Amino acid sequence: MISKSTPLVLRAAIASLFFGAVCVAGTARGDDAPRYRLRLDGAVPQGVVTPILVEAPALEVGNYDLVDEAGGSKSTVQVMIDGTIKRLATRIAGNGKTTRSFTLNKVAETTQTRAGTKAGPGLVDGVKVRETAQGDVEVTVGGRPFTTYHPGGGGSAKPYYFPLLTPRGIGVTRAYPMVKDVPGEDRDHPHQRSLWFTHGSVNGIDFWSEQKGHGIIKETARIAVNQGPVIGCIHTTDDWLGPDGVRICSDERWLRVLPVDDVVLVDFEVALKSEPKAPATFGDTKEGMFGLRVASSMDANRKPGGRIVNSEGLVDDAAWGKPAKWVDYSGPVGGKTVGVAVFDHPDNLRHPTTWHVRSYGLFAANPFGWKDFGMKKSGSYTLAPGQRRTFRYRLVIHDGGGDPARLERYYEGFAHAPRATIEPIGR
Repeated sequence: MISKSTPLVLRAAIASLFFGAVCVAGTARGDDAPRYRLRLDGAVPQGVVTPILVEAPALEVGNYDLVDEAGGSKSTVQVMIDGTIKRLATRIAGNGKTTRSFTLNKVAETTQTRAGTKAGPGLVDGVKVRETAQGDVEVTVGGRPFTTYHPGGGGSAKPYYFPLLTPRGIGVTRAYPMVKDVPGEDRDHPHQRSLWFTHGSVNGIDFWSEQKGHGIIKETARIAVNQGPVIGCIHTTDDWLGPDGVRICSDERWLRVLPVDDVVLVDFEVALKSEPKAPATFGDTKEGMFGLRVASSMDANRKPGGRIVNSEGLVDDAAWGKPAKWVDYSGPVGGKTVGVAVFDHPDNLRHPTTWHVRSYGLFAANPFGWKDFGMKKSGSYTLAPGQRRTFRYRLVIHDGGGDPARLERYYEGFAHAPRATIEPIGR
């Protein structure tokens, strides 16, 4: 693991020594170089484009053309280093076929870089990631600002992402308290910072409200920061510290930004880990877990305002505390309708999750708040000593209203993505 305190240039050098050169300019594939095929088993829903992410230990880092062996259509592949793992990322348009094969052809110049190094051609059309001198990470999509990762500190007790912009550059999350003078914004719940992951009771310690005696989530390492024509990634680890500074548990988290069609998909994956010799109990409270606060003009309790709808057809306040595969929150911002949907992956604990989604603008997936949500059983969950539990979510950031039929197709691409394998096809 590369420590956050390690200088950026040295981190890049370490990665290069471990895997070979990361940034390759003008590399041509010789006739005797191995060639590879990407095979997909399982249909991609028609009418949407679905991201594919798979480990690719045999491939060189860089960009590839992906050629459909059946139809000849071409798309882009990005192979990147994520810590100690090489991954392939691409986007596949659905056509209903259950088995598809694609040939991978290495392009001459790569746009796989770390921040601060020269990017190759075409990066402006993809995702660009830049670490700032303050330790934040700025993400742009298609040349436009998209979000900034803030690792915490400066008044915040946890990492968060602000702003969160649509493809047209409209903010879907509240600016307060990061920006305090936005006309018409609600100024309640200052701990609800744009987009975050935390919980209100871990071994009895409040990591949610930031009131007296609260815990702190502190970044401990920045393992990878990647950019390219397909995907941008931020991979970190964090400690969950009690008010006495003692670690209660830890996590490893990935934020992956994937522009597709006319939306931006954000995949958020987090692995919660208990201490080797102590359990971690996530208590039954509504104050959790993967949350965002929408722009105040989108609040469903305003007139005019926004609208909450979930995968089961429940609307506005009726969606609060109910299990659902996904929830969309859409509404007006600056005279334009925009929105964000959050998907719960079928592999997550207690899928479909319950939702702490409020008409005043709070929007959170929370599988632990059962008592508050009207269930008779306790929602508390304990990670045994040394145990790890992973949660995966996908956001769909969109201009315009949330079309339930279209969101359902995107959800199917997330929940039942084709099984991807990479195989050699000879020399």
